[in-house]
Amino acid sequence: MKGTIKVARSIMILGVAIVSQPIHAESASEAIKAFGLVGTWSMTCDRDPVKGCDLSGRVVPVCPARFTFDAPSPGEPKREGLFATPAGPPRRIVTPLTSAVRLTNDKIRLTWVQNGILPGALPAAAQNGEVWEIVYEKQGARLKVLELERQDGQKIVVKDGFQYRPAGGWKEFPTTWENTGQVAPLNEKCLD
Repeated sequence: MKGTIKVARSIMILGVAIVSQPIHAESASEAIKAFGLVGTWSMTCDRDPVKGCDLSGRVVPVCPARFTFDAPSPGEPKREGLFATPAGPPRRIVTPLTSAVRLTNDKIRLTWVQNGILPGALPAAAQNGEVWEIVYEKQGARLKVLELERQDGQKIVVKDGFQYRPAGGWKEFPTTWENTGQVAPLNEKCLD
């Protein structure tokens, strides 16, 4: 009788252990699709990066950018950035995403190894080979950047939804980072 109870107990414990394990972990591509990130997003969908920067009467040009997210199955998800330049054709940078995890139904964290940065980038800016993360939060049909920083926290662009800048200027690193007080702008899904 004691042997039967031990066997029954072992079977129950094993059953609970099996049932409590996820049947299928969500892949990065599945997380991106489920979140609704596939497509092209921008803060300024009405400004085409191919047409260059807006220099009209400005000291600092306004250079639009668009990010297109693709999540093939099978395959590695990627982010393609299209950046307007003050002169010449736009810059296109395709970055494989190393991770995509839905934190909640309304938040997703993407991770990548930075690439495509031209030589001479300022030290406090993103550099090739650095691991970066971004957290997007859905706000209706738009996306807000909650966090955008190097994975080790040594470089910060957005934290807690606010834009940051290097206290000592972009030419110095390491540096401390200061909150600008400016809320990170919302991104909208572009139709074209």
